Amino acid sequence: MPLWYNTDMDINFEKFTGLAELYDSARPSYADAAVSYILTNLAPPNPVVADVGAGTGKFSEQLAPLVNKLYAIEPNADMREKLTAALAKFPNSAVVGASAESTALPDSSVDLVVCAQAFHWFDPGRFRAECSRILKPGGQIAIVYNSHSYPRSPNVETRELICSLFFGGAFLRAAFPNPTQYDRDGWLTYMMSHSDSPRFGDANYESFVEDQLAQFDSESYDGIYTMQLSTHVFSKL
Repeated sequence: MPLWYNTDMDINFEKFTGLAELYDSARPSYADAAVSYILTNLAPPNPVVADVGAGTGKFSEQLAPLVNKLYAIEPNADMREKLTAALAKFPNSAVVGASAESTALPDSSVDLVVCAQAFHWFDPGRFRAECSRILKPGGQIAIVYNSHSYPRSPNVETRELICSLFFGGAFLRAAFPNPTQYDRDGWLTYMMSHSDSPRFGDANYESFVEDQLAQFDSESYDGIYTMQLSTHVFSKL
């Protein structure tokens, strides 16, 4: 079993319980050019798409107005509440309370499977099998991440490795600039939205907040910090 995956499914499902509000308000969306690339190069016209591990709907909201049908798959109840609200305005969307490894979708029902900022939570072998089951013949998988733009970022290198393993060797990677700006409160909210960040009442919470605000103060300009992100799209060669 790959080292990035936690074999306790219940732990993975509950990682973001209590963080949905923070996640929804502070996590960045994805480069519009990346969405266009995916739908132009990896899907037929008017596709049926499954957004797996959809979270609060950051990527789903960008996809929904551009596709024929969108299934947003999310196992965490807190995240799914936000997801349902985000997609309420799109009648072509359906929110499904299910996991990446067992989506509850019919066999051969989707043209494209996408997962944005979520693949590292999945059991890769079971997810691959589930994709094979729900994808129509010739269907594609797109793994999407917002990553720091500086050359050979460690998280990009790690994601290249796990995508190589998942896709069985060679893969395609396309990257699109996605700079995201935060004020001081927004930066702290963003940092607190991560699953491994301490929560209010934890022993190291106060020092964590101090460290994050110090980082903002040292790297911001006129009260704004620009995080230089790129949206990376990984797919099978």
